[in-house]
Amino acid sequence: MEEMRDDDIDCFIDKVDAVNAAIKDMKDGKIDPKNIRVKGIPTDEERKQMEIQRIEAEEKLAREINEKEKKRKIQEKELWWKNAELIRCIDHDNDSNEVKDGRITTEQCNNSNKNRLRDIYSTEYSRWDRWEPDDPVTRDENEAKKESEERIKV
Repeated sequence: MEEMRDDDIDCFIDKVDAVNAAIKDMKDGKIDPKNIRVKGIPTDEERKQMEIQRIEAEEKLAREINEKEKKRKIQEKELWWKNAELIRCIDHDNDSNEVKDGRITTEQCNNSNKNRLRDIYSTEYSRWDRWEPDDPVTRDENEAKKESEERIKV
């Protein structure tokens, strides 16, 4: 069980005191029940405003995630084409390579491209965080995780 902190208890007692004072003022006729404002307890308008802010924050987060995903896809595409060019040994800086039937001969492929290609594929870890295994055990684990998250939401 989580420990209660003194400031949590003090905050709760302050709310109780404010509610008691409001009830006393209503009994005495000093306050109209429709105009009650208790510190720490949001009014209907404040709840609506908080809900609007929450929705706006969720939309902003969704836009940011969408933009990041678009940038990632563009970068991935650029990287793919760069690597495809290296695989085919196309060197844009060197126009002396002759293309025969859309391919460059092996002797035209220089060692620097081979070394760059080896370096890229030996140290390129950007896709590792997006890789998900596709086996029965992992699928079962993911389904169990989704079910537990749904139970928590309800």
